[in-house]
Amino acid sequence: MHSFSHATCVAGRKALPQMPIYFLITSQEKALSRTWSSFIDDAIALAVKAGLDGIAANLSHLIDADTVASIHAAGLNLNIWTVDEPKEAERLIGLGVDGIITNRPGWLRTHV
Repeated sequence: MHSFSHATCVAGRKALPQMPIYFLITSQEKALSRTWSSFIDDAIALAVKAGLDGIAANLSHLIDADTVASIHAAGLNLNIWTVDEPKEAERLIGLGVDGIITNRPGWLRTHV
């Protein structure tokens, strides 16, 4: 389950303890008014506190090795959405993201 609502993620964790639950973050959030690192730190803290499995972000251009390392160090996975370009998928795979969400899975697989 993926949700932009932290409260929904918390409820999902309680109701479905075996299901992977990811906290969604997006560039449409308050991230644009803060530094990326403080935004990610807050998302990590919320996900860890709720016992979630990870974070899912659409900010692929902001994802770097330090971001992936911080999320993994917290015991969380990182999925990136929506990646439809092979070069960006290759870059993210190289950084160690845990999942890529795409509109073109078959096509992307043949080009990565």
